[in-house]
Amino acid sequence: MNILIPLADGHPIPKAVMAGICAQAGDNKVYVISRPEPDPTKNYPHDRHMAQCENMNLLKKYASFPYTLYMDRDVVFTSDHDLSDMASWLDAHEDYDAIALNTKNINCLEYKEKNRHVIIACMCIRQLSLDKYTFVSNGNECPCLDLNRRLRIKYLDSRKLHEVK
Repeated sequence: MNILIPLADGHPIPKAVMAGICAQAGDNKVYVISRPEPDPTKNYPHDRHMAQCENMNLLKKYASFPYTLYMDRDVVFTSDHDLSDMASWLDAHEDYDAIALNTKNINCLEYKEKNRHVIIACMCIRQLSLDKYTFVSNGNECPCLDLNRRLRIKYLDSRKLHEVK
């Protein structure tokens, strides 16, 4: 699986995150891109969202495996088979484009309805779907909303990951 980590804040990836990635079963390749975060005193959050999309689209060109995982730099896996479980789930559910694991320990669907935001801090996308998708941001809207409108994503609340700060 390709593991793509867009960094926008210049912070390094914590050791716990890298240890969790290295413990995952299977043939995995990690790609990271780091670009400076836009100035929050200017056209924010629009510029931040545009930078996120640009980072994700730049990373997309490295995706070559059947599945690609986009993850935030602070997501820690809770087992050594989180990635293989995501791939197996997508293998068994061909009508879905992606699966996202819960990193916030909340009900993701309720959160989406209440906040008009979705949790995509750890999302595995089928390569065929990724090939057809370009990450975009509509104005001040987070790119996750466009992604959620255009792809069929399963939010798996039963698998809890955690984030480090």
